Amino acid sequence: MSDEHTTPSPSERPYRRRQSVFSGLFMMLASSYSDMVLGMVRGVLVARAIGPTGRGLMRIVHLFNKYLSNAHLGILHGVSKELPMAVGREDEADVQQIEDVGTTAVVLLESLAGLGMVMWALWAPDIQRLTRITIAIGGGIILSGQVIALYRCVLRAWGTYSVLAITAVILSVSQFLLIVFGATTYGVTGAMWGWLAAMLVPLLYLHYASGLHIRPRLRIGMLGRLIRVGLPIAGIIFANVLLRTVDGIIILRHFDAYRFGLYSIAMQIAAYLYRIPEAAGFVLMPRIWERYGARNEVAALQRHVINPTVAAAAVMPVVSGMIFILVPNAIRVILPRFTPCIFAAQVLAMAGVFLALPVAADGLLVAVNREKTVIFAKLVGALCVAGGAYWAAVTTQSLGRVAISAGIGYGVASLISLYAVLGGYYLRRLRLLRELIVCYLPLLWTLGVLKLSGLGVGWLVGDSQSIWLDMVVRMAVFLALEWPLLWYADRRTGVGKRIRQRLQRELNRPKS
Repeated sequence: MSDEHTTPSPSERPYRRRQSVFSGLFMMLASSYSDMVLGMVRGVLVARAIGPTGRGLMRIVHLFNKYLSNAHLGILHGVSKELPMAVGREDEADVQQIEDVGTTAVVLLESLAGLGMVMWALWAPDIQRLTRITIAIGGGIILSGQVIALYRCVLRAWGTYSVLAITAVILSVSQFLLIVFGATTYGVTGAMWGWLAAMLVPLLYLHYASGLHIRPRLRIGMLGRLIRVGLPIAGIIFANVLLRTVDGIIILRHFDAYRFGLYSIAMQIAAYLYRIPEAAGFVLMPRIWERYGARNEVAALQRHVINPTVAAAAVMPVVSGMIFILVPNAIRVILPRFTPCIFAAQVLAMAGVFLALPVAADGLLVAVNREKTVIFAKLVGALCVAGGAYWAAVTTQSLGRVAISAGIGYGVASLISLYAVLGGYYLRRLRLLRELIVCYLPLLWTLGVLKLSGLGVGWLVGDSQSIWLDMVVRMAVFLALEWPLLWYADRRTGVGKRIRQRLQRELNRPKS
């Protein structure tokens, strides 16, 4: 913290050293991939160490964190939207006030939320001791996670992606080392303490690397403005969390921690896949808001919405299909105690495509103050998930059918968002229908290719008695048949050409 005399001028603040959108996207995707790799290995090691029941207890804390992270009343999301717009207007006084007031309020409110979680864990009736400990530690994880989110919010508004990418790597490595060590040494309790300690390591890096200086202050006018702007975004976040977790809540309510622990593997796989569009949205959304704040023209944003959507529609089914093929052998060999969740994991891997499709569209809807449309889409999807999951849990007790219900809900939510945005760009109904087909046809194509690749394995290798040979042959057939999707994405958006150009520049850059 600093006072007026020690606060650096705008030009001296390291976190205001901007980088290009494409550079930021490249770095964030790279850090997300490294995080996914370490996260998957970490998840395997922790699951093997603590088993399905212990895994279920940790996921309960994860659910608490998802919902209580909105205790800031939308102020954090108000900062995430208003700050890049103020940067676009080049209003330095407004920028500084948004940073100071927003950060102060979020830290205070999330501290109260974390303390409330600890108090509830200590005094709530009919809770086992191990559950109390995990929930109490989760209170500290909430606060540290929200402070990291504050840094990320400010730094991405200024385009300081290098610090954010390094932070993501530090967080991934620290979580890997500390959570795995805690889980293998002290079980669930050790994993939770390792989780909390791992959140503090990137905070130290952010404090010293970003150069972010905040003067603690609260101003009612600015707070009201940030809440007014951010509360609808908080509603979107809440609705999105509900969409992605209501199936797990129903399983926890109608089954037990063991079954919830099994299903959590499927949820985790979907979460890892969602990191790809999430990283893209992390970079694209503030740029959409900044450009809208500078020009106030929806038409000028068309390329920044359509191209990412088409790219996600073509690329994500390929990635999800590869995971679909890998999951059975991976779980049977690495996590044999979790084999009952294989089909659910495969279903949620493919359903993750629906979560990726509306990322850019949702960003545009928020920019033009149509947050209610996004909330409506997510809530309708969550209602579909809840209804289907409840039916599956009560009548069939099938984790796979719960996952299918989740996929249907994701698809409904994505269709509502895309229809709302694309309908504004393509006024002719036939053109609109064609673009919607472009968004969803790759997934249908991929499902057909998965079926054909499964049949092709039997034709090419027969009864090989080797699950790994079958997997390799199926993967090769799958990728060969999926190549047209990647070609189309490159031809339509030019993203492949830009990636190749970027890599070529990096390779040709003189070494210092």
